[in-house]
Amino acid sequence: MGVFRLRGDVALLCCALSFWSGHHVHTNVALHAAPAHHALRPPRSCAPCANCTAPRLRCAACPVPAPCAAPEPCPAPSCPELAPCAAPAPCPKQCPAREASAAREATRKCEARKVAAASIPRQLVGAGGETPTWQDVWVAPSARALARLLPGFAPVRLHKRGGGATLLAHKKAPAGFNATGDVAVELAARGCLDVGVVVATTRKDFCLAVVESDTSPSYVVPRVKLEGEPNATTVRFASKYETSVFGATPPKAVAKSAAIAGAPTSEALLLGLLADVGAVVGALAPVLAKVPRGPVVALAVNRGVLDIVANFLCSARHNVEGPVARDRVVAFAADEATAAALDGAVAATFSHPALGDFPERPAHKYGDSVFVSMMWLKVVAVYLVNRCGRDVLFMDADVVWQADPLPLLAAYGEDTLWMDDVARSNRYVPYSANTGFYLVRANRRTAHFLFAMLTHFDLIIVWRSHQHVLNALLQEHASRMNLGVRVLPRDDFQIGAIFHRNKTYADELARGVARPAVFHWAWTEGRDDKLRFARETNTWHVRDSCDAAAVAALASGAKLLADCCLRPEPGPLRDFSATPPPAR
Repeated sequence: MGVFRLRGDVALLCCALSFWSGHHVHTNVALHAAPAHHALRPPRSCAPCANCTAPRLRCAACPVPAPCAAPEPCPAPSCPELAPCAAPAPCPKQCPAREASAAREATRKCEARKVAAASIPRQLVGAGGETPTWQDVWVAPSARALARLLPGFAPVRLHKRGGGATLLAHKKAPAGFNATGDVAVELAARGCLDVGVVVATTRKDFCLAVVESDTSPSYVVPRVKLEGEPNATTVRFASKYETSVFGATPPKAVAKSAAIAGAPTSEALLLGLLADVGAVVGALAPVLAKVPRGPVVALAVNRGVLDIVANFLCSARHNVEGPVARDRVVAFAADEATAAALDGAVAATFSHPALGDFPERPAHKYGDSVFVSMMWLKVVAVYLVNRCGRDVLFMDADVVWQADPLPLLAAYGEDTLWMDDVARSNRYVPYSANTGFYLVRANRRTAHFLFAMLTHFDLIIVWRSHQHVLNALLQEHASRMNLGVRVLPRDDFQIGAIFHRNKTYADELARGVARPAVFHWAWTEGRDDKLRFARETNTWHVRDSCDAAAVAALASGAKLLADCCLRPEPGPLRDFSATPPPAR
């Protein structure tokens, strides 16, 4: 839950907004006015015969056809700001019956909403006489409310039944309808200074309790399960996660998981870094000094993905004017072979014994032991650049640049900017931030957030997902520490899920018609899928002879760019794969 400041004339006010898909009685709910009438069809008969034009009306024998008189349109009912509803004027005889019926129905609904508005205080009185101090209830479209109150959130996905945003206010506001007949969120919240926002599921068995209190709210939403049929007499607190895997907590599970993965425990990794962090920062500072003012582009890579790193570097070389990638990229290398292969192709490489030991081979699939081990390098890389006082744009190796993303990112002022992962499972919502492409600006809020990521690596080991843990912490820090969060638009920052979900877009990507600034080949089972899908969409910029081993053997970043880069020719999608995306 977050707190959002809105202009108003109330010193302290608490409002709650939830997203739902039902139809209860609300004050001043949105009235969807009937659309303006267009010219109606001529009547089925006309007299005299000389006025007829259509042969189908048996007037073909008329010597001089002339048009029939145009009927007058039916008046559209209106209900501005819940003013008294006027009865619809009688329709002309030529008005179709269905139009007249729609006008009467709209007016009936308008009157019903007026009655509901007057009865709201009575409806909120409890059996024992308890009377909450809510004075007004408004309903607005979910998407519009989300865009107004939570502009940094990922777009909401509405249920097929729809969804609404309910706003409770402690003071009646002179709200009205906007041009489209919906409640304007700005008007409905005019009397609010604070708005606490709850994004709630549309599941039929879900309820939301809003409890009033004179104390300051904590803005944390506990979840309870009501059990014991038929009267639900048992109440127990529950995690947001439904499975035991995602409810697992350290430290016991950490030791077991680390032993299976063949990796040190999170405590050993953390202590090893913090014991020598001064020396690490001292070694990293002159490396970062080579990067011009602005964001440092950080990669965390090992030998097994060198050809995928080469694809990113070659895509930037082909599509971005100037040596942006070469001047700004700092590769945090898992081993010496990786550092040697990239030396000269990027601004700098960096490694240090205090960072730990990492596998050389690539991950075979999402969440395997190599995948989890490399997550530590990803977390540490961003933390260290931020600790040195530099903004950092972190990217996975499987990112393709089709334009320079830095000017686009500079247009946003939030502390953190995130690619939209598209997955809306309860592990990632409400932000659904993807950890393969994101910008973190250097300040005290982000420093606190990134240190929390370090200390939560035990959960990353247990849950086998950096992204899962990060999204959980992102909500907490946005709410408690006012960390600025924005999810980037998919038009410019696209992710691999669309390859599976939208074949038309995949073909447009292959033909060069769709050109997002950044494309991230996430939503793949592993390395083989990344290479195959990139080749099918003509986003693979590396010669076939330059696999990961060949790139490592070059031992020169300059040779990598000279010998391995190949500009792909746009063309139709080749051998579109029906392989389903991995579960998220």
